Amino acid sequence: CRSCSSVFSQNETDTLEIYSYGLESKDRDNSIAEWALMSTVKELSKFGYSLRINDEIKGLSGVMHRFSGVVHDSSDDSVKLVLDIVSSDSELGEQHALSFILKVKDVKAENSLLVVNSKISSEARRIIESQKINLLVATDATMLPERLRTLIGSLLSEMGMKQKA
Repeated sequence: CRSCSSVFSQNETDTLEIYSYGLESKDRDNSIAEWALMSTVKELSKFGYSLRINDEIKGLSGVMHRFSGVVHDSSDDSVKLVLDIVSSDSELGEQHALSFILKVKDVKAENSLLVVNSKISSEARRIIESQKINLLVATDATMLPERLRTLIGSLLSEMGMKQKA
């Protein structure tokens, strides 16, 4: 000990927590979403796409719409996919589903993906599926980057095949 010069072992010590940091739930959710998207950037660039995180696109109505991520074709900067990652502690309802659909329709996105980390109401799921919006329910945040990479890769390869046909 520096103050009394006593000698003691590690077993005789106590650990005191001096600082503790945490994130508000909204900030935590945004951090998880950005982390998941950042893990897909490198993979997308290999296939000629770029991903812009928290990007805004002007819709046909003139309104600017913000998406968690927007995938662009690197050759002509066209929008190939828009996606939102929604983190919620409660069940996702039809209000949020309708809001996302409105944004997608207004920007005339070729493809869209809604990612949620919670349960989704049957009404919201039905509305999303009726509009041919891709849905990923990922309750395990550690699996989100891999599932996101796989699904986005699959959607973009499908679009590439349709354009060649």
